[in-house]
Amino acid sequence: MKREEKPVLQVQHLTVRYGEGCPCCQTHLEKNRCTVCGTVWAANDVSVEVYPGEVLGIVGESGSGKSTLMQSLYFDIAPTSGEAYLQDYRNGKDSIWNASAAEQRHIKNCIMGMVYQNPVRGLRMEYSAASNIAEKLIAAGNRSAGHMTERARELLSAVEILTSRMGEAPKNFSGGMQQRVQISKALANNPSLLLDEPTASLDNKSKVLVKDMLLKLKQEDTSMIGIFHDLEFMDGLCGIALTKKILAVSRSEMMQGFFWLFLFCRSSAALHAFQDKVMYLFRTNVQNNAEFLMHAVFCRMHGCHICGG
Repeated sequence: MKREEKPVLQVQHLTVRYGEGCPCCQTHLEKNRCTVCGTVWAANDVSVEVYPGEVLGIVGESGSGKSTLMQSLYFDIAPTSGEAYLQDYRNGKDSIWNASAAEQRHIKNCIMGMVYQNPVRGLRMEYSAASNIAEKLIAAGNRSAGHMTERARELLSAVEILTSRMGEAPKNFSGGMQQRVQISKALANNPSLLLDEPTASLDNKSKVLVKDMLLKLKQEDTSMIGIFHDLEFMDGLCGIALTKKILAVSRSEMMQGFFWLFLFCRSSAALHAFQDKVMYLFRTNVQNNAEFLMHAVFCRMHGCHICGG
């Protein structure tokens, strides 16, 4: 399967390892920790592409490397190896992990937006809600106080934070309200890529508001990567659901037991192309029974007109 447009993001062979590693890592892993040398493999040989207007959702058990991928892309974690290319950074020709500190700040402030699971990591709790949004705008070079005030009002209203509370600090807000302020801050500069866990700590009403915002962004060709724990939330936001067992086949089952769920917004009705999509997305890391496993999980979740699952 080939696509004509260029991906917004390409991640190639991302590995994050804590420890020196040893030959026994290939045969003596207890989940992701080597029982011989103690090395922890937080992520191993992860490759993925995200296209314009595409939503990539990731679901997995705790410790499976979901946040490691996100935080590596946002420069919170330094990868052990791998490359990542953004179309908005040097036309996708140079890996962002080779960028200078100044270039990384530009990427964080102008190209990406991050929503952390814990709002404390994404907000200045002592600043006002409006000042948090202004901080993001200033970092991108904006100096218009009027624009910053209007932008803060627009974004906070969209997530139903009362404009009369714009001057209050997030420390006075509930956890769900803090998360909504963080989402507003992440959207301040109209990023081309959103990251991490946008629905953490949100009640059902707030999830509806956030989903409407994300659907609008998707229609405007904003690409997103998100860690989602609510499959109902993903319905309509992400389309095709595929399951991949992160397994380095050529490395003697190094990463057994790691499961990720990738959800793509493209061609959600084209179930007949399932086999082609599997081969395109997973290339050489497909086990003999992997296609059957992926198909079976997809049918269990959504039903299938091919096999009646």
